[in-house]
Amino acid sequence: MLLVGWLTGASYTIHGVSSIPIVLVSLSLFALFGMALALILTTVINKVEYTTTVATSIVIIIYFITGHNRIVTEMFPADKWLVNYIPNSLITRTIIWHLVDMDYSSPYNPMTPPNMPHTPKFLLVLVGYAIFMTFVAVILMKKVVYEGDLGE
Repeated sequence: MLLVGWLTGASYTIHGVSSIPIVLVSLSLFALFGMALALILTTVINKVEYTTTVATSIVIIIYFITGHNRIVTEMFPADKWLVNYIPNSLITRTIIWHLVDMDYSSPYNPMTPPNMPHTPKFLLVLVGYAIFMTFVAVILMKKVVYEGDLGE
């Protein structure tokens, strides 16, 4: 999506050299989050033909509940500060802060409040999610694929 945006005229501004690895890690974490979710669903749902439909439905529901990954503030139904801790919205907001130069303090900005997650505290939350999701994915791969019905 970033490439398509750039090819169609989007401009990106990084907030320093550290923005590049932070964006790459955030994108990797988003993929890891999806993989772990798919593995969890595969272990819970016995019929493989339903797994894709259920996984897609869950991702779409999460996307809308968090206000389009926290792009539209008014759509988030809970306390606004939570969006900086929910995995998909935290990842999206982190990437946006590191790549998009805009006035985040403007009252007309749909992304705030709360403040964008750009402090080391939120990087630690991302690292914690990465460690947890990697642990879940490894355990599930071992149990389901290598030792379970899907293995040889």
